[in-house]
Amino acid sequence: MSAPAVFSTDERIGSLLDQSITRHMMSTLTDQGGKICAEYVWIGGNGGDVRSKGRTLDKMPEKPEDLPMPPDQPTPRSTWLPAPSTRTLSVAEYTLLNALTKWPLGWPKGGYPAPQGPYYCAAGAGLSIARDICEVHYRCCLYAGIAISGVNSEVLPSQWEYQVGPVIGIAGGDQLWMSRYILHRICEMYNVECTFDPKPIPGDWNGAGGHVNYSTNGTRKEGTGWEVIQEHCAKLGKRHAVHIAAAREYAARP
Repeated sequence: MSAPAVFSTDERIGSLLDQSITRHMMSTLTDQGGKICAEYVWIGGNGGDVRSKGRTLDKMPEKPEDLPMPPDQPTPRSTWLPAPSTRTLSVAEYTLLNALTKWPLGWPKGGYPAPQGPYYCAAGAGLSIARDICEVHYRCCLYAGIAISGVNSEVLPSQWEYQVGPVIGIAGGDQLWMSRYILHRICEMYNVECTFDPKPIPGDWNGAGGHVNYSTNGTRKEGTGWEVIQEHCAKLGKRHAVHIAAAREYAARP
């Protein structure tokens, strides 16, 4: 049985601004009088977005603790701190949208592409949509020191995935949030919207997952690790209903 025909798109997305001017100014105006530009990044008030602001500093800080806190910096949220031995691998899936129509990038206007099946880890026109964003994000994360460990296209056309880790302790959450911030900044340059919505398109279309794989000294111990894993599952099972209730907005979607 032959696979359904997949057609490429004639959609064109252009930057709102002439980026050649930006490149000229950023490469020409290199003398900053000894000062540096620091970018402060934090999680937004709704817990699902990322905000940032720039601030001029007189010198390069040697460590994060040397950075002054902005006077209007939001109050830090309390958070769960994993044990120092806990290793995490975070998997993040995202969907790229036309910022004007809010429809997945490369999809027919007001319509749907060929059925799912040929898009996962695919290569080729019409199959792998907006790979440029995925590849640029990959390189930028490596440059920023984020432990990004892989990327791939997903089941839904115009959907991508990347993994962060393994990393130890709370660094997993920090790196995941910063990787999201970098992704949003890259999409901004392309005039494309990135969404982490778990169900961007209703119906028989793949959702976008975000999950964390973790291990501890106990789960990794030879001979007894499997029993410890079962203990963890039992503890998580006691909170299953609470977790589902927290995601009821998305769980109720078709």
